Amino acid sequence: MKELDENRREIEKLQAPADFEARLRSKLAEVPSRKKRVTPWLLAVSVLCLAFASLNYSALAFYGKTLLGYEELMSKTIQQLYQEGYGQQINKSINLDDGSVLTIEGVMSDRNQFEVYYSIAGVGETFFEEINFYEIKGFFTSASPKSGVFDSSVNKGVQTFESVNAFAKKLTFHFNYQDKHYAVEFPYEANKAVPTTIKKQLNETFTYDFGSLKFKALYATKGTTRIEGTLQEKTDRNISYDLSKIILVADGKELTALGSGMQSSTGSSYKFEIDYAALPSNLKNLMIEIRQFNGKEHVKQSIPTQVGTYSLGPVTLEVLSVQVADGKTKIRISSSYDVMFDQVSVETKNGFTPLIGTESYNEGTENKERTLLFNTTDEVQKLYVESIYYDKIYTKMINIPIK
Repeated sequence: MKELDENRREIEKLQAPADFEARLRSKLAEVPSRKKRVTPWLLAVSVLCLAFASLNYSALAFYGKTLLGYEELMSKTIQQLYQEGYGQQINKSINLDDGSVLTIEGVMSDRNQFEVYYSIAGVGETFFEEINFYEIKGFFTSASPKSGVFDSSVNKGVQTFESVNAFAKKLTFHFNYQDKHYAVEFPYEANKAVPTTIKKQLNETFTYDFGSLKFKALYATKGTTRIEGTLQEKTDRNISYDLSKIILVADGKELTALGSGMQSSTGSSYKFEIDYAALPSNLKNLMIEIRQFNGKEHVKQSIPTQVGTYSLGPVTLEVLSVQVADGKTKIRISSSYDVMFDQVSVETKNGFTPLIGTESYNEGTENKERTLLFNTTDEVQKLYVESIYYDKIYTKMINIPIK
């Protein structure tokens, strides 16, 4: 039995070459068809081969496994994981009211996310604009959508959700199409999920001008890498944060950022997560690098209100026009998209008049244009800015021990 076990383990290590199936079919086609008499010894060999095949059934079942037509939507890493036997082929369809058919062809799951691979038949070009994927439900699971992509040339798409509970046995795929709700239930096999290879607790903090980022943990699987942490801000302004500026560098190369999310925790504290591509094999060095992030500067500066370009601390502001209309002074300005102004006012002969609002944005230009509104018809002399928020250059590197 010991020798048999050793032989079984050796067989399990065997992998068919990439062109094995094509070569086998070619050779079989060359063999003439003829009947053979089954001899007792041949029957015994067949039974023995069947026994070995049963021992290695899972490996044989996944040989050549792939999802055809997703080559442009699926990364090479995910394609390789399917070949290695991870993921599930679902092949479950639902008829939609317009006569089209949506089919869940497969899913891929790991600790960081859940991906659904689907196809659509008999539908127009506007399908992806009309469909709304909004939830994966299951046992202790309510996974929201994160991102999606659709290839109209093959009518196939990939929708990424938050991760699902490992103890779920069934999952339900919820979506709306043409204002109607649909749900597709399918079995979930947690043993087909991609395992987590690295769990690293972090205790690193990056302090920026009006808050801090605390990096708490890193989780890596063969398919994705995730950093989790909290953000604490000290401002009452509605600030947006571009977490893609937090770079993960593995062995000197930046990992592709797959997406990020942030949700309110308590008060001015937020939980965040950032997803990256998989770590390379035989990893030696890993670090978080922050080259640019939110900054604030008290410029306390006045600039002329004539048309022209002016320096305002570390940023540039262009005055495009100044006009009085509807009992207000309107100053149209242009700046880079990352710049926000705080405590803005205009100076007239009667003193300072504060900003009361912004009338419009023009997102179609290279820079962001907006019209500042002031409740005065007096001739303005200066535009005063107390503070600015902008993307500031930082130099912060955090080494993550591998072992």
